Amino acid sequence: MDAELLATSRTTFGIDLIGPARRDKSWQAKTEGAFNFTAFRVDWDGQVATCPNGAQTSSWVERPGPYGTPTIYAKFAKKSCKTCELQGKCTRGARRTLTFQPQAVQESLNLAHTRESNRTWQLLYQRRAGIEATMSQGVRAFGLRQARYRGLKKTSLQHTCIGAAINLVRVVDWISDKPRWRDRLSQFAALRPVA
Repeated sequence: MDAELLATSRTTFGIDLIGPARRDKSWQAKTEGAFNFTAFRVDWDGQVATCPNGAQTSSWVERPGPYGTPTIYAKFAKKSCKTCELQGKCTRGARRTLTFQPQAVQESLNLAHTRESNRTWQLLYQRRAGIEATMSQGVRAFGLRQARYRGLKKTSLQHTCIGAAINLVRVVDWISDKPRWRDRLSQFAALRPVA
């Protein structure tokens, strides 16, 4: 899930998106005991981040990130990182740099990560599996990805007809006791010798 969509969908459309949020790919997030972004306190109004050892950032710059989205780069002073006894858990370089999104987007992302560990969220997300299967069937069997007509009314009619066709195929399969698909076996997994 895109972090910006998580933030704007609720405020703009009143929609709560359910899906896995993008994970932190830094080595700190993957290493036990290391300090990832959640270990830092961020003062959004003062534009200062504080590390677990109490040092504060020396610079805070907002500029477009790699994909053009607004990104905040907060750097700590080299001298405060050099003398820190926790440097090995924080950074491999001379100083720590934090890269994160603007407040609304970052808080939505943090909330999404917190929610994902909740059992209620996991049960809610399981519903999406049926929806994903329906969308996959529409794309693979009925050409849902490409509109055959121009104009919103004709395209809407096409989608309605595809939905009806999916329902009809599923009813026929149910009546004829056709077995459901099992999990598909990838070609790579099929090469594994049977034990």
